[in-house]
Amino acid sequence: MNTPRLIVTHGGMAHRDEFLAICVVFAWFDTVIPVERRDPTQEELADPDVWVIDVGHKYEPGLSNFDHHQMSPDPTAPVCALSLILAHFNLNRQWGQVYGWVEMTERLDTLGPMHVANWLSISVADFFRTLSPVEKAMLQIFEDDTALRIIPDSMIPAMSHVMQAIGTQLKEFVEAYFERLQWLRQHAAIQKVPNAEYHFIWIPRDDESLVLNDPSLAMRQYREESGADIPVSVTPDPRGPGYGLFRFDDDPRVDFTRLEDHVHADFVHKGGFYATTPAINPLVLEELVAVGCGIDPTLMDASPKVMDTSPTRMDTSPAVMDTSPKTL
Repeated sequence: MNTPRLIVTHGGMAHRDEFLAICVVFAWFDTVIPVERRDPTQEELADPDVWVIDVGHKYEPGLSNFDHHQMSPDPTAPVCALSLILAHFNLNRQWGQVYGWVEMTERLDTLGPMHVANWLSISVADFFRTLSPVEKAMLQIFEDDTALRIIPDSMIPAMSHVMQAIGTQLKEFVEAYFERLQWLRQHAAIQKVPNAEYHFIWIPRDDESLVLNDPSLAMRQYREESGADIPVSVTPDPRGPGYGLFRFDDDPRVDFTRLEDHVHADFVHKGGFYATTPAINPLVLEELVAVGCGIDPTLMDASPKVMDTSPTRMDTSPAVMDTSPKTL
């Protein structure tokens, strides 16, 4: 696939879908490409080295034409310029799985804000309150053609360079997400909370887990795949020598403010959703989880035991957890 020599997108008001679509193109080819905001010529529509995005009324991937406006909007499967670019690079499934805003972007661009508000079960006024001022400012800068000029060796990056950085960050995050998910399937353990019918996820603190600068990455999907009732995770604390305890989804069974006076808790968030401990002893960690769940630690089994770190603690057969590599 040749690097495009030019990208053409529509003029006038800029939208999230073509902005992000171009960011993805920059990231895929690992370079900035000249962008012109205007209608394409017939010669450009016939030139595969000119990528025409969100304009031109043609969807012809072989000729690098990626417009959706000639398509009838489908509420069951909305498509925008970002959708077409992601599909072209075979990224649509993974990005849709990781980024909830992808589907919202598709719905917003093709069906409008009232549809999105109804889809989210909120008022239109509340929907507009959720819109980012950073996004609004970026799109307004993008509308200025001079912002898209590529300035070689400049200390001040043009918008094109910023867009490349955005696309690269989004792309690399998805790659890291699926790499982490596979790591969790191989290393994380699912432990039973003492004297309870639910479980917690435990990631052992070792040389590999210490490089996890974001312990929560892909944790939600791993939790859902397990099929277990899991309100808590225990992961290496990236800022300290011990572990962090995290409550999922504000589960009412868990309140880590119960640990405020615990000898092994060194930080407890006032919101009750997070706490840290310098402890690494598995029995102490189990006790902290139990206390956070409102369980009397004196009722716990005090017999020595080591947490089972094998992924077979729970049933991980393909019928329960698909551990095959995710391909598009």
